[in-house]
Amino acid sequence: MYVFLIIGIVVVILIFATVLNIPFFSSTKHSDMPLVIEALDLQNDQVVFDLGAGQGNLIFAAAAAAHHKKLNTVFYALEINSVALILMTLRAFFHPHSPYIRIRHANIFKYHYAKRIDQYKKVTFYLYIAPWLIPKAAEEMKKLTRPATVISYKYQIDSMELSRKVDGANGIFIYELHPHVSSSESTTHASDTHYL
Repeated sequence: MYVFLIIGIVVVILIFATVLNIPFFSSTKHSDMPLVIEALDLQNDQVVFDLGAGQGNLIFAAAAAAHHKKLNTVFYALEINSVALILMTLRAFFHPHSPYIRIRHANIFKYHYAKRIDQYKKVTFYLYIAPWLIPKAAEEMKKLTRPATVISYKYQIDSMELSRKVDGANGIFIYELHPHVSSSESTTHASDTHYL
């Protein structure tokens, strides 16, 4: 009974999205998904942010891989489109890695990343967004005061030094951020951890 209800809701949402022509930036190509997941280098005590997650195809595939490896990797799907959020919330509910998936209605340029990362040993950002939005997103990630890996699908980030590229149907560009933190910044940053 409940299964049919959920299916009905999903169908209605899809029809609603189609009728209104709600824009989604095209998803990571299915053939490249294993390459992207490998690039994520999934580990225990890692957090992965998908900036502009859309319908969550990458997040859920990567979460399935983490679950298969019995990892406690946490995934944040950040999306501003309400329809996409509903779809992801439904998918997350039935996902085996559900306790570690966070669906957030968020503007990727205003999200407080620093308040979410201190408890993790490894921080990774994934983005497949419109190329004209990449410079602004890059500036937000460069504000962080701790190391992070940035993975951009299809589009390079001109303001970051490329660490390596993986060739697939589209390029997968990997960047390693190693921000310099002064002692005063480190002290201030540490005092903010109670907000987590």
